[in-house]
Amino acid sequence: MNAVEIIEKVLAADGLKKTMFTVPEAGVSREVLAQLSSPLARPLSEQHMRILERWNGINLDVIRVGGVNSSDRGIGDLMSEGFQSFAPAPGFVAFGSNFVGFVFVEAEDGSIWSADTDGDALTYLADDMDDFFVRLVFGKDAAEFMTEDWLADLQAAGIV
Repeated sequence: MNAVEIIEKVLAADGLKKTMFTVPEAGVSREVLAQLSSPLARPLSEQHMRILERWNGINLDVIRVGGVNSSDRGIGDLMSEGFQSFAPAPGFVAFGSNFVGFVFVEAEDGSIWSADTDGDALTYLADDMDDFFVRLVFGKDAAEFMTEDWLADLQAAGIV
């Protein structure tokens, strides 16, 4: 399973409170992504591009993935200078955030890290974007990402 597949499973699941979700109807073409991502520290990863091709960013309450030139409420503009200013070092690309104040970044090797916007703490989270979404955000280790209650919600909805 990859990130797009697990997100689709979450969107289709009964029992999750979806009032805070913002789901664009369409994604962005690969050509537009290539064109718009040129100011970033590096090209977007294949896993990241698959998410943006499907939704152009998405707000799933527990995580918001930025879109390109996004005007949808609740979805930040991935390409904005402010959003990318949270990338902690050259080669990192900020791709998402949560309501607690963490920005999620992808390193050049594809690994996923969290950056605390209140400080300079950088914490390793996952091997790549698929691992991040499938295992950590919406999978067996979801309690590490959020809380035991979040994991229980996912289990009750049949996602985990």
